[in-house]
Amino acid sequence: MSNVSMSGKGFIFSVIAGVSGLLLVIVGVNWYLDIYGLFRPVNNRKLPVYHSERISKYLLSYRYIPQNFNTVLLGTSLSDNLDFSLHNDADSALKIYNASMMGANIAEIRPLVSNLLKGGVRHFVICVSPYLTKNYGSKEVEFDSKLYYGALGSKNLYETYVVGAIRQLSLMPTKFPKNQIDANGVNDYGSFFAMGDVEQRIKKELKENTDAIKIDTAALTAFEGMIQELRVNKVTPLIYFHPVPYAIFKKKEKDFSYFQQKMSAIIQDDQSIINLNSENFKFFTSDFTNYIDHAHLSKKGQARIVDTLLTRLKTR
Repeated sequence: MSNVSMSGKGFIFSVIAGVSGLLLVIVGVNWYLDIYGLFRPVNNRKLPVYHSERISKYLLSYRYIPQNFNTVLLGTSLSDNLDFSLHNDADSALKIYNASMMGANIAEIRPLVSNLLKGGVRHFVICVSPYLTKNYGSKEVEFDSKLYYGALGSKNLYETYVVGAIRQLSLMPTKFPKNQIDANGVNDYGSFFAMGDVEQRIKKELKENTDAIKIDTAALTAFEGMIQELRVNKVTPLIYFHPVPYAIFKKKEKDFSYFQQKMSAIIQDDQSIINLNSENFKFFTSDFTNYIDHAHLSKKGQARIVDTLLTRLKTR
């Protein structure tokens, strides 16, 4: 009976040792791959986003972004495709990362700001639009320490490996195109959103979208908290209101103007705001070729906005 008992204990210890060894190997592999730049040196590394953009950019905001870039753009999908990479050369004083996120709201953007400030970033560009504050709450998972340690082994991590392999091998190029979100954070989503006839898409929006612009109270409070956090850290962000196609803006001008006034009152610094919906920018917002649909910018539109933002950044 004693021999059986010892044999059973030996089996249990062997299983525990085997499982522990396997876990250590898995953690070691994940640590070595370090696709979010959390555990190994990140200087001069190029880390693209393969999957779950919001989770990935949150994790990249701990070390990769602040140690490789000194300026960060934040916003929703409306600014997610702005490409500053041509200006991120060795001679440029500005190294700009696009941390905007598809479908994000202020609840998901503010944690990035906190991480980036802790990492030493002192230059921020924030794209403000009603999408930022129309609702509140994380849409995937809460941005907290669990995500950080999940980078050593989690369901999302292994999903990211799978999607990353699919992208790298171009196995599903229409669904998971290679290099969709590059090491500068630029999301090249144009092929997903582009409409054949932008003018018709805008007319459809004018006809069908009759809802008033909503501002969630909790979201507004979070936006105010983010601006206050920047202010406490003696950071003055450059903020711009995303350029809405002229006809859409004019139809809801009262709503848009109210929204912009609410945001401006929180920001409290008109000199740091660029209103791309003013009459001065009608040449842009009334030009359909600057858009790929009723809201998102075309390559041409992106280039114009990038130039506008860079001009202001370089004179601050």
